[in-house]
Amino acid sequence: MAMWLWFVEIHGEPANGVTTRDMAKFFKFLRTARCHIDAGAITRNHLNKSTKTVQQLGIYPRGLSEGWYIVHAGEQLREHCFALHAQGPDVESAVIDKFDDGATPPCRVEPFDNLKWIRRVVSIHRVRLLPQSFEFPPERKQRMN
Repeated sequence: MAMWLWFVEIHGEPANGVTTRDMAKFFKFLRTARCHIDAGAITRNHLNKSTKTVQQLGIYPRGLSEGWYIVHAGEQLREHCFALHAQGPDVESAVIDKFDDGATPPCRVEPFDNLKWIRRVVSIHRVRLLPQSFEFPPERKQRMN
């Protein structure tokens, strides 16, 4: 979430939700910000085109490899992204949608029932860190804390 906040600080808040163009811009930002992510994994869309509703999305991650994903979904004209933690075939996936850096912890797990607004799922992208993880420059660390 800190990387998204940094991205928004530089590029501005998306006006009408997060579009496919915003996603591509964010992925490019991650690659150029010395963030050690697997670019091949994050640019690949893991979405099965038959997954269109929140009910299907609740079942779908059980078939994904365990790990974290960015889900790009929408209602009618507004699009949005949230984090999904796929935990294997026998465990319900966790959704993290809100971020409040004043709260402890800053993110909270939400039930899939909170996602009833979804009318379509646009994409699901895996986030996989490479062996050397990202480190904020010292001046960014101070401002983020």
